[in-house]
Amino acid sequence: MSRELARGSPGADHFGSTLAEIYTSAALQPIASVNRQFLRLLLQSERISNFSAISEILTSAHDVVPHLIEACPFTLFDLRFRDGTAWRKLAQAMTNDSIPSAEPSAVVGLVNSATVLAWYAARRWPTEAGLLLGATDEVLMALQSVELTQLQTVSARHADWIRPRWTDKISAWLELVSLARNPRAIGDGSLRIRAMEHFLGDLVN
Repeated sequence: MSRELARGSPGADHFGSTLAEIYTSAALQPIASVNRQFLRLLLQSERISNFSAISEILTSAHDVVPHLIEACPFTLFDLRFRDGTAWRKLAQAMTNDSIPSAEPSAVVGLVNSATVLAWYAARRWPTEAGLLLGATDEVLMALQSVELTQLQTVSARHADWIRPRWTDKISAWLELVSLARNPRAIGDGSLRIRAMEHFLGDLVN
């Protein structure tokens, strides 16, 4: 999604109405489901490693993770959604290569679920998918250019791509977890608002 939408362009009304649709529609269910699957594996640090700081934050607050998921109808994971070059090369390879076999694992299953969600969002909400995924326009174009069955290539070859959002902003996780512990912040919408602000920040950085 373009930066102009995040800053308030003529398309902002449409963007806002679509976000309202996303917050109240069945779209929340698959997003929340994949977020829940991701956070569960992240808490098992041996499954998704190298992000111990975020894992520790979530482990210490595992009881409020459901509130965090409910407040964030956006992906809490990243799959190199800001790396247009990687996704462009991947899309090109999908049309030329046979799909390799992959050892079944929880992480491969997660990446498969994540890429299916990304593919659907890029097609169902082509304007708003940048916010949902934290993705660049180039990545969205790559997702739109392939067939759903071809996305098995990602889970077969690139399960190591999966990681938390905001790996460079541990403070974002600390703040959201702190708000998720506060019943008032949940009740008055403060948690949801701050989550939205962090996600919008992804679009202008």
